[in-house]
Amino acid sequence: MPKLAAIISVHAQFPKIVVPDTELDVDPTNWEWRKCLDFPVSKVNELAFSSKPYKWIRYATGSVVGARGDLCTEYDLHSPVPIDYDSALSTVSIDLYYHTSDSEKSRMFPIDPTLADTSTTTSSRTSTRWDNFRAGVEDRDESCVVTGNFALCCTAVNLLPYSKGDTYIESFSTHRRRDSSGVDDIVRNIDDIRNGLFLTLNLRLLLGRNFALLKTPNFAMDTTDVDSNADKAQERFTSHFFEHHYHEASLSGSAARIPADKSIRPPDALFDAVYASAVLHHFGVSMNETLVNWRVVFYPGWPMKAADVDNKRRCDQADADKENCDVQKAVGHPSYKSCDEEEEPDPLTMCRLQAMSPKQARAYLKGCDEVAAAKWRKGLAEKVNSWRELLPNTPPSG
Repeated sequence: MPKLAAIISVHAQFPKIVVPDTELDVDPTNWEWRKCLDFPVSKVNELAFSSKPYKWIRYATGSVVGARGDLCTEYDLHSPVPIDYDSALSTVSIDLYYHTSDSEKSRMFPIDPTLADTSTTTSSRTSTRWDNFRAGVEDRDESCVVTGNFALCCTAVNLLPYSKGDTYIESFSTHRRRDSSGVDDIVRNIDDIRNGLFLTLNLRLLLGRNFALLKTPNFAMDTTDVDSNADKAQERFTSHFFEHHYHEASLSGSAARIPADKSIRPPDALFDAVYASAVLHHFGVSMNETLVNWRVVFYPGWPMKAADVDNKRRCDQADADKENCDVQKAVGHPSYKSCDEEEEPDPLTMCRLQAMSPKQARAYLKGCDEVAAAKWRKGLAEKVNSWRELLPNTPPSG
């Protein structure tokens, strides 16, 4: 019989009853254990996100559950003992239980399992909001915060999708806020630049599913857990790719360039949200069912009328098309057409641009424009000549 792959299964307690705008009831009878995450040991070792993988699993669980706690091997003891976070991962399958205090239970706010699903909409964006958002994020970051690629290859990306709306992000950032520095870390506008990062087009597509940034120190990890040469209290945002077959995955483990000024950068809660979304995508277990009673909290006013949902989807699709169109136009690819013609950026051209210096890229794009213009003029001339041939040879009057 073949040996079964070792899996670390994590269970957490979730409330049976959830009431919007009401503190959670911490009575033990209101809580039940549910398995929420499965971590294949081989996968975690392959990703090598931390030299202390149990610490990373603790953080990953906390980001998903939305409460701070400890991993223990027992679930029914009054004062369970946390595991040894410095030890190597188990070579056999085990179950761990994420214990939280009553104070943490009362403030629990788990990640929305549909966070990355833009079809769950509560807001539509105008082109003016998008233009202002992109300009503000570009002014702050200047280039891709992960790769360093210049602005022509990048776009502004919402950490929480803009289709979630202003109410959604205000509720999330309010419930998840932990900052005691006095900085206002509640984001009230989905197109606030604090909900954005400047990233390459490829990273935009991966964010929240196969790519995320891990902020350290956090409640479970020190920065030395991701970089042995760093000071444990040093602030760092580490790029993590959850699949290694992507071209950018070679950057996994590298530090991203995030502004130190907390008043203009995304609050930690939003970085945690994106990270939790990626963790759920790869390791989540039945979280849609576990958190079904949270939908009225994530989306106030739910359920929406079917007609409203359809209308918002159409608006959001139009907004997404406009955004993609603007990105293509910014890149300057010769195949760029009107927004009515849905055309994806050419991957080969993007790779060429990312390998060039800004001066080389501008020269290349100028050449592309000249070639495209020449082709257009030639095609127009051919059409005019073909029309002339169809005209009757009528002698001039007079």
